[in-house]
Amino acid sequence: ASMTTDSGGSTKLNGNVTTGGAQQYGDAVEISSGLSLATTDNAVIFSGTVNSQSGETNDLTITAGTGQITFTGAVGGSRGLGNIALTSTGNTTFTSTVDASSLVQNASSGTTLINGGRITTSSTQAFNNAVSLGADTALSATSVTFNHTVSADYALAITGDAVFGNGASDTVTLSGSGKNLSVSGTATINTDHITSSGTQTYTGAVSLGVDTTLTGTTVTFNANISGAYALAIVGHAVIGDASSDSLVLSGTNKALSITGNTTLYSGTLTTSGTQTYGDATSDSITLKAGTSLSTSNDNLTFNGSLDSDSTNRSLNISIGTGTLAFKAAVGASSALAATTISAGILTADSSVYTVGTTSISTVNSGTGTQTYSGLVKLGGATSFSTNNSNLTFDSTLNSDSTGAKALTISAGSGTVTFSGAVGNLYALAATTVTAGTLTFSDDFYSTGHVVLTATTLSTTAAKVFSVISSANLTMTADSLAIGAALTGSPGGTLTIQPRANSTTVGIGSSAAGSLAIDDTELDYINGKFGTLILGSSTGTALVTVNYTVGSFTYSQPLTLRSNTGGITASDILKTGSYALTITGGTLTLQAVYSGTLAVTGSLINLNSLVTTTGLAGTQTYTGPVALGASVIQLDTRGSGSETGSNISFSSTVNTSSGFYYAMTINAGAGSVTFGGAVGNTQALSLLTVTSTHATGITLTGNVTTLGNQDYFGKVLLNADTTIATTNNGYVNITGTVSSGLIASNVGVS
Repeated sequence: ASMTTDSGGSTKLNGNVTTGGAQQYGDAVEISSGLSLATTDNAVIFSGTVNSQSGETNDLTITAGTGQITFTGAVGGSRGLGNIALTSTGNTTFTSTVDASSLVQNASSGTTLINGGRITTSSTQAFNNAVSLGADTALSATSVTFNHTVSADYALAITGDAVFGNGASDTVTLSGSGKNLSVSGTATINTDHITSSGTQTYTGAVSLGVDTTLTGTTVTFNANISGAYALAIVGHAVIGDASSDSLVLSGTNKALSITGNTTLYSGTLTTSGTQTYGDATSDSITLKAGTSLSTSNDNLTFNGSLDSDSTNRSLNISIGTGTLAFKAAVGASSALAATTISAGILTADSSVYTVGTTSISTVNSGTGTQTYSGLVKLGGATSFSTNNSNLTFDSTLNSDSTGAKALTISAGSGTVTFSGAVGNLYALAATTVTAGTLTFSDDFYSTGHVVLTATTLSTTAAKVFSVISSANLTMTADSLAIGAALTGSPGGTLTIQPRANSTTVGIGSSAAGSLAIDDTELDYINGKFGTLILGSSTGTALVTVNYTVGSFTYSQPLTLRSNTGGITASDILKTGSYALTITGGTLTLQAVYSGTLAVTGSLINLNSLVTTTGLAGTQTYTGPVALGASVIQLDTRGSGSETGSNISFSSTVNTSSGFYYAMTINAGAGSVTFGGAVGNTQALSLLTVTSTHATGITLTGNVTTLGNQDYFGKVLLNADTTIATTNNGYVNITGTVSSGLIASNVGVS
């Protein structure tokens, strides 16, 4: 049987109604108590309003099997219902608004059609079958659960928490034109697709229960996003509304991808898979807060430009062995602040600009390259490092306009290549580069100390290499090619030294050495800095000086150095009035013309005359001296017109084994000091010493010659001394002979 009430009046239901046929209520219905209406697969239709009895909120349960349930008028509009429980595998239609305590559609098949625009409950709403919207709809509840598909050409606004789907196929589709989806509370997304023709806004935390794709003009998250699943956003995206918000996609290989513009407020975005922002270089990624991005050894790709908002924002990227790709400009519109990047491989196809302290490293051994195809601009101290992998700057690298910035590069055994100019617009500050091979193909400008270390180091012909403002330049390499003249300043020091202690050094085109500085390169480095240092203080290999040109004069103080390695000068060492310092193992010197001369070695071989000039043109020999030519002359009077300066020997003076050579010393007004015996192992042939100094000539040991000894000046004894000539020579002392601080005896033989 069925039941029908006429329209025009009202029907008051005081108890349950069960029929085999349809139930049709043609007038307004008032429910006086909680009740159930049931049919056997037939319709239950309310043509008018449905309300509780005055002052009550009564429950309504309807079971219609395959029959339809239709609410044509407002439900609970004047007096809200209690809990509404519906079961229909047919269509359930709400043509007007609903106000109740709760609403549930128990059937898992059929369709619930919400055409009235609003359903408001003080508790939950649950729809276990498909939902179709016939108008822009607002659902208000503590939580709204959709366990099936949702489809419409209309907008959906949910006030409260929301659950979308209980399976991946439970899609949400809001088509039409500009139809938005919004959730004011938390959202649990268990469907693999939510699509809207307008925006999507999730104000509360979002939890993913399945790999999900959200499609909208802009998808906005104003709180945390979490889940062990992937998230793909087709459209623009806003992630978070505060730096305390986070996105965490755990699980295994769970990726984040966004096809349009991205605005990041979240402080942390972590995925177990890749991250991809934008799908074209015209897209943009904007940091609204300091942001950290991380993957589990997976790639991170910015297909669009990456910028801060109007405030420079920090960026931290940690992706393990994954590849970081910047396909468009970084910081071009608004630079990044302090930036820390750790990746497996890095490529930047356009410009990069950061204004804070920046550290960029790639960790893959041998393959962890960094390639910067566009200009790089430093707004703060910046470091780049690779794990024995190549680092390439294909365009220019500069400080920004606020001042010179420090640069540190460490590439292990990798190759560092500067294809474009460095510091040509705004010079760098202190710069340190360490690599296997280091190549400068264009200009280089720095106002700070520069330390370059590589096995192979080269600068390019006709290009400027400038280190000014009293800054030092240190070039440490086992192979060096200097393509053009360097530019330095009088307050700076240029040091060229081998990287390996065992690397030989050749100075001059005819000198043998792995680290070779030819005559042309000597011209490129000579006189460009206040001081020139050649060789290493820890070196163990030979340093050779041998020019192809007739002679070469250094135009600044010069230091030739090694530790235990020998230094052999086959050519004259000339520094004019500038100081010359030579330190090493066994030293072999031809003629020397210099200002102050300081020579330190395990053995000092003098093979020709030594002349020093200037008011401080002293000569100091620290270590035993061996004479290697027939007449060795030491003179501190320059061309002979100067007054002279001190000459001192810390140890013994002998001739080379098997030979007898003469030695002539003229210190003018300077003193002469012998700190050890003279001729004790191999006698000199003749000795002539001249000094008008107040203390004159100081002897600290025996003096032995074959022939004559002439002392033109006073003689001061610092030890018991025997002066001997072994071949009938004479001894001539023109001044007084006295002891030093202790009493000393003198014997003449």
